[in-house]
Order: sequence, then structure tokens, then C-alpha cells
Amino acid sequence: MKISLKTGILEIESNETLEKLVDYGSRINKKRGFLFVSKVLGKHLPTKPSTMQETFQQLASLVPSSDEPTLFIGFAETATALGQGVFEEANLSNSFYIHSTRFQTSQKIFFSFFEEHCHAPSHIFYEPKDSKLKEMLGKIKRVVLVDDEVSTGNTASNLVNELKKVLPLVKEYYLLTILNWATTLYENFNYLSLYKGTFNFKPKEMDFETTVISEPQEVKDLDEIIPYNFGRYGVQKLDLDFSKYISLTQLHHSTTPKPPPHFNQYFKTNLPAPHLLIYT
Repeated sequence: MKISLKTGILEIESNETLEKLVDYGSRINKKRGFLFVSKVLGKHLPTKPSTMQETFQQLASLVPSSDEPTLFIGFAETATALGQGVFEEANLSNSFYIHSTRFQTSQKIFFSFFEEHCHAPSHIFYEPKDSKLKEMLGKIKRVVLVDDEVSTGNTASNLVNELKKVLPLVKEYYLLTILNWATTLYENFNYLSLYKGTFNFKPKEMDFETTVISEPQEVKDLDEIIPYNFGRYGVQKLDLDFSKYISLTQLHHSTTPKPPPHFNQYFKTNLPAPHLLIYT
């Protein structure tokens, strides 16, 4: 199957499973001029909560059951909710979930790494605030890395090598993804995915500005504007009163909100699928 995008031609094997999982978009990025736009994440395309939960359940079922202390890790920004959902559906008693963030807070940093090919390369992991989770962190024996897709596996391999320095007891690493395009096997982790395939992209010659680096500009701690913990500081149960942040009544009666002024600059939805044009 050949998909004509604004930035080139994406060649991929037609597959019913893949069609249920993604759409395709043009990406204004010199390193990677295309994007697999998930239909099941609820991130870029509207998605039924039931569809999202089904995806969480399918991914969780791939994780081998174990009583060993297990850490689930989600990656900002795309896989934070995905990681949380998978963690909850896995329902392992001796485990907890944490996700990376781009933002600086006053909490002590446990670990950080730099994802070179990404439009937002910095990942920060903070120490858990909860004393029970902090104690459990030192006893972790398994790590499940959760992301929406893996391209080569190289970043995951480098990350695992760094994690081994701060989590010396871990013997098993898993990279759990919706899509897996990797062709190289690594000795330090195992792949788990809903779809495994290959693709080829033939880029067009295009003249556009340098790739946008989406990194926060704040140099101060942001505790005041992000006081809550959705997983940034580790969670076992996300026990929050969402009515403090969201009015369901207001949402029900409101009209579609206007996008922020910068929205059209980076995310143009006026193009018919599969010509979604995303600047990253």
C-alpha cells in the first residue's frame, strides 16, 4: 500500500489490524517526514474511552505475570496516559507506575536522559514522593517501558543501559508498544507489541524551516502550577477528585472551544486524511 503524503510516499503492507490502530500524517521534520497518528490513544484523534481501555487491556495481557517488584514507565508526552492505563489493567500487586516529564519541579530528580531524534528530547524522572514507593523503587526487579511505537529500538537499548546504573537489581526489561517497526534484536530488553511490521518512506524535496524543538522554556520550579501528581512522582492508585479540575456540566453544555493562537502553526487539521500536517 502506497500512501501519498505532503512530505513523501509512505509504503507499507496493508493490514486490517494496522488500519484499526493508526492513520497517517505528514510531518515537517527533516529526520522523519511522516507520522503514524494513533486511533486508540485518545491523544491526537478523538477516541472512545472503551476503545482506549481495550487497547490498555490488550497491551497488559502481553506482560508476563510475576510477583517480582515491577516498575511501569510511561514516556512524555504521548505515552503518559497509555502507561497509566496499561499499569492499571496489568493489576500487579507489587508494582507502581511513573512517567517522565519535561518540566522542572522542586522534587529530587532520580534519573534523566536525552532522546536525540525526538522533537522534545529531554526526559526527567523524579523520585517518588510517597515513602512506600521510594522504598519499593530500590527493590525493583522488572521494568516495563511503555510507548506508542518503537522505530529502531536503539533509544530503548541506550535507556536500559542507563537504567541499570540506578536500578541494579532489575533482571528483566520489556519494551511494550502499540507499534513495533524495529528490525534489530537487543540482548538487554524484550519487545512486546500489538503490531509488528515494516515500512519504507521516500521523502520529497521540501524547503521548510528547521525542525521545532518542543522544550519548556521555564527555568524555575513549576510546583505552583502543577501541584497534582498524575504519575510524575509515582502512583499505585490514581485517587483524584477530577471535579476540582474539570466541570462535567460545563463540558456537556459548552460548544467546541477555540484552539490557542499557536495551534494552527503546529497542528493543521484542515487537510483531509491522510494529509494531516504536523510540525514537530
